[in-house]
Amino acid sequence: MARVEKESATKVRLQRVLADAGIAARRVCERLIADGRVVVNGHKMTELPIFVDPAVDRITVDGKLIPPPQEKVYIMLHKPARTIVATADEPGLERRTAMHLVDHPARAWLFPVGRLDYDTTGLLLLTNDGEFANFVTHPSKGVTKVYHAWVKGHVNEETLAKIRRQSKLVAKAAIAEKRKNARQAMGSWAASELPAGKKKMPITPIDARVLRIDDGKTVLEVELIDNRAPLRDVLLAAGLDVRKLVRVRIGQLEMKTLQPGAWRELQPKEVRAMMRPDWHKRGEKGKISGKSAGKGGFGKESGRGGGKTPNAPAASAAVEQATQRALALLAGRGTSGQDATSTTATSVMGKNKRAAGNEAARLKAASESQNEPTRRKPRTLMPD
Repeated sequence: MARVEKESATKVRLQRVLADAGIAARRVCERLIADGRVVVNGHKMTELPIFVDPAVDRITVDGKLIPPPQEKVYIMLHKPARTIVATADEPGLERRTAMHLVDHPARAWLFPVGRLDYDTTGLLLLTNDGEFANFVTHPSKGVTKVYHAWVKGHVNEETLAKIRRQSKLVAKAAIAEKRKNARQAMGSWAASELPAGKKKMPITPIDARVLRIDDGKTVLEVELIDNRAPLRDVLLAAGLDVRKLVRVRIGQLEMKTLQPGAWRELQPKEVRAMMRPDWHKRGEKGKISGKSAGKGGFGKESGRGGGKTPNAPAASAAVEQATQRALALLAGRGTSGQDATSTTATSVMGKNKRAAGNEAARLKAASESQNEPTRRKPRTLMPD
């Protein structure tokens, strides 16, 4: 039997096996399964989850036996204009695809990671690794994509704010349209894509800033995580006349000197860097943080990190604020200023026990951070 209750060392999810074989991205493979196009050991499988052993089970798609697992290939392509991002064009159109530009032995098994519209140029990744593609494109992984957009005229702060607002509105409209089309094309299975009670992925707004003004045109640098809103549509919805749109970076990968239409394989260290979730962690203001959130691993975060630890100047400021609050509380009790600092925790405890405990801990943490900065770290405390 191909179906088992849980994943094991030899049994893996069927859609992952299909993606690893280069059939398509994992989400597309789930649709192939739901449509009844995948057969395992002579049995048509349509309900997920399904776990198989690729070394033992016989798996076919549309009657064709899937190939054995391929060596993982990762390619960076500088997509030129007037090129579609697809493995093949629609019948009768015969436009140039991204695959036509890549002369690689594994080209038949490669598929694009994400998308770029017909006229947008820039960095595009191709692979036969479904897990890698899902990691790079899924909004929850926080992999940023950076674009440069040339728009007509001057752009002010009000327009930048409008771009951020429109990114959410366009994304919501795109998601609704996608679900509508999916329900029409696939019937009941489309409704199961977001089961009842499952929390929907929040839409991350676009972060845009003016890079420079060049010959009557404004060059914007746009950073986004959520690809559910096509960037060109967002800029048009904000009232901008887009003259040129180029993707210059994905995560830590940059095109640099790669010419339009040229491609190269990624180095192993570049692939490992893309798979590290802590490289894509964002700070409070939406900027990429270069600090590690732990050792990390593909698809998981490990170790401590992400929390803020007060430094010595911040701790000193906290001590000063605590002292001033204590002096104010003690002003009506006849306690001298000389004794106020030494009795801070005790006096405040009579009025607010929880606050006093925090103030005493702050005082101790500040003292330790100033006296022994290399031996001991300041403590992270609960807020008042």
